[in-house]
Amino acid sequence: MRIYFNHHVNANVSEGHYPNGTSSAEIERVLIDAIDAAENSIDVAAYNINRRTIVDALTRAYDRGVQVRYIADNETANLALSNPTPPFSI
Repeated sequence: MRIYFNHHVNANVSEGHYPNGTSSAEIERVLIDAIDAAENSIDVAAYNINRRTIVDALTRAYDRGVQVRYIADNETANLALSNPTPPFSI
């Protein structure tokens, strides 16, 4: 298990390991690296997506033959899923 946070972490209260990353940029980079390394399938269930870079990585995966399945919450903006609409099913 790898732990990431999107804010600074106070290591003084930890009884375990320090997290692998403490910024949203680090989380995004690791996620995109994992998407880019996928060979067979990617399943995503997300509340809201506004990071076009993640959708672009999913599109690259789809274009190289990886099965991409994406479940989105239609009650949120999901700005990165429009203009242009990705080629995989949402």
